Amino acid sequence: ATLALGDIDLDGSVDVFDLTMLRNYILQREGSELSGNSALTADVNQDSLVDIVDAVALSRSIVTGKINYIETAEDITYIHLNGSSITVDGTNAVADGSKVTISASGTYYIDGSLTDGQIFVSVADETVDTGTVKIFLNGVNITGTSQPAIYIENAENTSLNLVSGKTNVINGGTAAYAGDYLECAVIHAKDDMTIKGSGTLEVNAPVQHAIHCNNDIKFNGGTVNIITETEDAVRGKSSVTVKDGILNIEAEGDGIKSSK
Repeated sequence: ATLALGDIDLDGSVDVFDLTMLRNYILQREGSELSGNSALTADVNQDSLVDIVDAVALSRSIVTGKINYIETAEDITYIHLNGSSITVDGTNAVADGSKVTISASGTYYIDGSLTDGQIFVSVADETVDTGTVKIFLNGVNITGTSQPAIYIENAENTSLNLVSGKTNVINGGTAAYAGDYLECAVIHAKDDMTIKGSGTLEVNAPVQHAIHCNNDIKFNGGTVNIITETEDAVRGKSSVTVKDGILNIEAEGDGIKSSK
């Protein structure tokens, strides 16, 4: 019975078309095709508000076959990038200047721009906190001049979710990284990482590798455009899996590379 809440087009099934309609509703608001009973069914988590939380719940219903009510608005942490500073609305993320540290699994929505900063993921004990760090990139523009723009130091799993209709630009610096970040990529993960969604990710790496993962990296959706001027585009030490999505790669080094 609860699945009826996600049946936005009222065709008797909860599917990707319903999710697409809900995303369009959230992005456009005005002129949406949702009205009346359809708008009521879009309120998947029944909080009398149709928002991104409903989209997350509906996405899960399509995958699991049941509506997940666990995640509410209070469970989502919003991270706003403001040029040279960051503000956080929620838990398990702390901003320090132009760097924000995510310390636990959960859902994090990130928007805005950083001229020189970093999204840093460090879960203290991934054997205890085995959940996924779900980062939703909602039209960000981040430059990592002296360090990786996105750096996953420790987490059981991390997903970079590309929000529908949004383009996310991640840039490296014009000088090689040094010190603790020597030989790091613009997006660098020491643990498993998945890139998915239906938005766009652009990675520009003047002197660094573009995307590197010490373990398994998976592409499960979205459009990923990568340009490297000296190094490799995608590197996964254990494996690189392209299950879905589009990769446009223009690399001076290797396009896709895995040691194993």
